[in-house]
Amino acid sequence: MVQRSFIEYWSSIIHISIDILNLIEQIIIYFIVKQESNNDKFEERLFFFVLLIIGLLSNLPSISPYLHIQTIGSIIIEFGELLAYLCLLKTSYNVILVAFISFTIETILHSLNIILEYKYGEKKTNDFIFGTNTFGRMKYVLIRSISYSIFDATSILFLFLEENSRFHYKFYEILILLTFYFPSIALGPALESIAIYKHQYEHGQIPQITILLIWSLICATLYFIMYCIPLSITGIIFGIQQLREIQRPFGYDFIVYVSSLCFFTTAILVFPPFMYWWWKFTYKRFKMMRIDAKKRLLDNDYTNYCL
Repeated sequence: MVQRSFIEYWSSIIHISIDILNLIEQIIIYFIVKQESNNDKFEERLFFFVLLIIGLLSNLPSISPYLHIQTIGSIIIEFGELLAYLCLLKTSYNVILVAFISFTIETILHSLNIILEYKYGEKKTNDFIFGTNTFGRMKYVLIRSISYSIFDATSILFLFLEENSRFHYKFYEILILLTFYFPSIALGPALESIAIYKHQYEHGQIPQITILLIWSLICATLYFIMYCIPLSITGIIFGIQQLREIQRPFGYDFIVYVSSLCFFTTAILVFPPFMYWWWKFTYKRFKMMRIDAKKRLLDNDYTNYCL
């Protein structure tokens, strides 16, 4: 049952709106850079490097269990993204306009979110004393950052291929952009939602499935689907076609194409069963915690009735 608190509801909507706005900003700036760079691959590489680093840094605020620190960290990262677009890319009026508008709106939304959570925390302080084990949160952030680097940083290798490579098609680069986006936003909401879920369970309450938990599960699922279906299948097809046309065997392009075939084939074979196991494990775990919590509440009610 999704939480029904008015303030929690709008706080979750604001959080999701920030994520969606981030995606829209990245897609718009990508097309601007693609159009105005005049096939300048250096600019396109810089853009994807910025996305990779921002996606990696976006995991860091989740280390802290405190909302105001998370919000400040997120705003600093957004400001760093703005500076990167303004300083590293060519001075384009369109890029400046899109980046500045996006940063302004996201800062306002972050401020509204922390105001809402602060007011809610004043009324129910005890419900928000959870996840204070920074070391435990750091472990999840570290694992997520390593997996993000392994699966997404390898996509950067395609940016250094020859200009006529099929891996430079807009369709494929959009897929890379999306695989940068979804995992970078799934960790924070998942950590917060799971922390609340465990807190409610440990304090004798029936755990509630939050909107942010659903959002993080959707993002994680979309990442798995996109990586193992369109990205990997397209990568295998492009890799085979490029190997047939390659003129310099055993060069950089040849190594990247062969490596991509091995990597994407492994992803197609491993990701679907892993996703099935992950969904089954997550659903079973949450379901058992809710059943056990309900059973404990019934036992307590029966004990109080007998007394």
